[in-house]
Amino acid sequence: MLPVVMHAPNISIDLAALNFPLMVSEKLDGWRGLFAGGQILTKNCRVQPNRNLWHHFRELLDLGTRELWVFDCEIYSPSMTLEQIQGILQSPDGDPSGLTANVFDCLTAREYFANSKTMSYRRRYARYIDMIGSRRPANTVAVLNRVVGSVDELMSYYHDVLDAGGEGLVVRHPGRSYCHGRCKAKSDMMYKLKSETITGHELPVQQMQAA
Repeated sequence: MLPVVMHAPNISIDLAALNFPLMVSEKLDGWRGLFAGGQILTKNCRVQPNRNLWHHFRELLDLGTRELWVFDCEIYSPSMTLEQIQGILQSPDGDPSGLTANVFDCLTAREYFANSKTMSYRRRYARYIDMIGSRRPANTVAVLNRVVGSVDELMSYYHDVLDAGGEGLVVRHPGRSYCHGRCKAKSDMMYKLKSETITGHELPVQQMQAA
């Protein structure tokens, strides 16, 4: 059984209790994909059934296979709904044109499959930004993070994303390592800030849910 990808804890978090600075990126409403060993796997590490994905993402797959990297990604298109993306990926002959692999984490094969302790997210982020930026595999995007130092900065960025039509934010602690499965509630590794989880728009926001 292959180890599953990292998920944020399914709890509500007091924003005031977060440990800043944090690394923040826009949440994409796509389909989680793990690029490893020449295959594209689901978040539960099952092989994607679409036969056309290998050619569409061949350059990223080749990079991972040749240099033993594992890429944690969101397969996404801004012009498609999540249901449309799911339909393409779950169909053996679906057309993946327009889909991109949005890389937000990168581990060595040993780190991922041997469950070895990984370097910090700050260093893993620098690694994939450099790798994707220099190699430029087709149909691949390196997800950019912004460093925020306070709740005010976090919420300012959050509202900017909402105003632009986005769904929310993914919040990560820069010093934490990777874990398999759902993070422990007190691990302070990763959370997701989404519009439907916010209470009291006219007051300082007190909670966000990690999903």
